[in-house]
Amino acid sequence: MTELKRLRKIEEFVLERLKAYGLNTVLQKFDIISEDRMLALIARRLPNNFSFWQTGRDYERFRTRFEHGFGHGILEVVFNLDPSRAFILNTVPFASKVLTVCHVYGHNHFFSNNAYFRHTRRNMLSSASAARERFLEYEKRFGINKVEEILNAAKAFEVNVDPDLGRLPETQEHMRKRLLVAIVEIPENDQTLKPLSKKMKKEQADLKEELESGKLVFAERDILLFILENSPMIEDIRDPAWRAAVLDMISVVWEQSRYFMPQRETHGMNEGFAVMVHELLMVDLLRAGLLTDQEFSDYADINGKVLANSPDHLNQYLLFSLVWKSIKERWNKGQFGKEWEECRDVWKKQNWDTKAGLGQEKVLQVCQTHSDWRFIDEFITQEVVDELLCFDGEDINHVKPLVLKMMENFGRPLVHVKDGNFENKREWMLDHVYDGRDMDLEYLEKILQHGYTLWGRPVHLRTNVGDEQECTVFTHTGTSLKKEGGCKKGECVHINKPLMLLK
Repeated sequence: MTELKRLRKIEEFVLERLKAYGLNTVLQKFDIISEDRMLALIARRLPNNFSFWQTGRDYERFRTRFEHGFGHGILEVVFNLDPSRAFILNTVPFASKVLTVCHVYGHNHFFSNNAYFRHTRRNMLSSASAARERFLEYEKRFGINKVEEILNAAKAFEVNVDPDLGRLPETQEHMRKRLLVAIVEIPENDQTLKPLSKKMKKEQADLKEELESGKLVFAERDILLFILENSPMIEDIRDPAWRAAVLDMISVVWEQSRYFMPQRETHGMNEGFAVMVHELLMVDLLRAGLLTDQEFSDYADINGKVLANSPDHLNQYLLFSLVWKSIKERWNKGQFGKEWEECRDVWKKQNWDTKAGLGQEKVLQVCQTHSDWRFIDEFITQEVVDELLCFDGEDINHVKPLVLKMMENFGRPLVHVKDGNFENKREWMLDHVYDGRDMDLEYLEKILQHGYTLWGRPVHLRTNVGDEQECTVFTHTGTSLKKEGGCKKGECVHINKPLMLLK
């Protein structure tokens, strides 16, 4: 039997076992491709996606890693689409291909059932392909350098979009108009309601004045959307064709950023879930005689490398797979609920097993509702921490905050737009939402430089650096970076203010 026929037979078996485990998936399509095409696919992030200088850089980076033996984890790329599309390396052993098929179906279920993917576009490949053709035309018409400057700047803010895809994007102006309509004074002669007090009338008048002044209604997290709606640079473009091209390029980066946002928010959960699924299915395939002992041994070697437990760094594949297994074991044994939580008998808790058998049901429930941050916050246990060599038996109360902080805003500084008309000069003021970690100054300078490209006016960023000042304002003028001290320690009126109507 040929390898392809074996894979098809194995896939049929896998689909039956998925039903037995309560998993449901959309139609899955597989492409078996070369190493070169796989690396190009990873660099582009989507098949037939637009390309610019970073694509070549990323391709060379992945190729170098792969050629020097650091690419054993690159077995597949799978996309959240309907039907789902997955790409498998043609050069890997048969056991790796089977592992990949099983792993991909784990992703397929996760994409299809997790709430964070509910509003994602399932036709993103056709959109990306069409954008590629348009961008190539822009390069011919306006020049590669101009096109890449806009794409490079827009990509710098790709994580600064609204992570809630279920909420229709609302611009500052739309919200301002909506709130102004809502501010209607209650008639004094309405006997069913008490008339407004002087204090309430004053607050209402102040709010109306704030709204009519044009100030931001809320601290804007979706920076790319704010640029699309408000950028003076775009307004100043005289050539209608180039203005349309700039709007198109920024919009495509914004749309793709939103498409990938759920994957950023659930990456660890998704991978850990897929690991748990493929481990179950690979054992089932061995027992069914669809894998030889040698093939299963090859798989176990690959799986061991993916889940390597290192004292030097945190392997997130291992962390999240351990948490998933912990959930399943705890709910199978009834280790949850009030009685479990209130039990103080150490021996009794160590041997607690009510035979509840609710593990798989709980796993499928959590799969639907959680993101990485919520998942770790709710389900990591001391037992999981003890299994991770990099923590060397540390207490969970120390480890959990560290892990959660690593995941905040995907490891990048969280920046909001505070003012799009700073000092009435149409200049741009950004605020770094300070969490105790200083912003890297090289990163800060690059962000402001890209911000200037997209805004066309001086760009300011307020952050917290150094020992004396609690806030410092950095300004990029288009040619240089300037630094100006702000409030002293303990006197700051800017940093970490709540998201509200801005003063």
